Amino acid sequence: MIYEALKAAHIIFMVVWMSGMMLLAWLLSHPATDTAAALRRYDRMVTAPAMALTWLCGVGLAVYASWFGVGWLWGKLILVVVLSALHGVLSGRLRRSLLVDGAAPQPLKLEYLALVIALLGAVIFLVVTKPF
Repeated sequence: MIYEALKAAHIIFMVVWMSGMMLLAWLLSHPATDTAAALRRYDRMVTAPAMALTWLCGVGLAVYASWFGVGWLWGKLILVVVLSALHGVLSGRLRRSLLVDGAAPQPLKLEYLALVIALLGAVIFLVVTKPF
């Protein structure tokens, strides 16, 4: 029962976190002054806590299932650290642009969105196939 509850919570929080990151990457590639402040609030109140809860539930799952000795988990952890850092880069970019002049941030390239999607796909591949 504990495993199933942790797994469900982990998946729900991961979906919220990744959705928020994709939204952040998309809107930073098409910035507008009227959405920047709302996006910052959403990121701070929804996306960032979802990331923390994803980590918390994921570590709980790994401890409960004794996965710290398997290779696929370490590969996943590396990718999730990169995703977490990328979230920091994106939210920091938005925050700095709002602190400077209240204007819309300079547009980012869509490659950031592609990177989020590619990293998420790699994480899902490792979790589903558990190749090593």
